[in-house]
Amino acid sequence: MGCLLNNMTPTVQPDVDNRQGARIDHILVSPDLAPAVTSYRVDDSEEGNRASDHRAEWAVLDLALLPA
Repeated sequence: MGCLLNNMTPTVQPDVDNRQGARIDHILVSPDLAPAVTSYRVDDSEEGNRASDHRAEWAVLDLALLPA
């Protein structure tokens, strides 16, 4: 999903992967659903980093963008 919207934010905390910028968590969509993706975000906040070594990520889809 991040690649689709040109968002390469790492999905693990820097100290977990020795600051390599790992993107090991993904949201996958089918090619038919991909046109409905309107946004993607990785929570790289301090609060999120304290909650887990993997960062929360989410996507927004607008199904009205898909052909009928």
